[in-house]
Amino acid sequence: MSLSLSLYTIGFIGFVLNRKHILLALLSIELMLLSVTLLILFGSLNFSDITGIGIGIFSIVIAGAETAILRLNMYCRTDALSVVRSQEKTKRLS
Repeated sequence: MSLSLSLYTIGFIGFVLNRKHILLALLSIELMLLSVTLLILFGSLNFSDITGIGIGIFSIVIAGAETAILRLNMYCRTDALSVVRSQEKTKRLS
């Protein structure tokens, strides 16, 4: 429980401090979601409940799909999967 609480705190602080950088803010939100998923998994293992494991796996799959969609969107806009290359291309276009 202390692990998920510390991960959530780090994610929350990262989100509050990095509002201007969208990638860092999204990474902080993902860290907060991961900590909640970890808490659900630990709780389900503690009570021997399979529903919590299913919810945990489902939320991990949804987070992976969200990351893939963001990467695809970035690739379609800039033709680059690297964040550095996409920033360089957008600077050249401006």
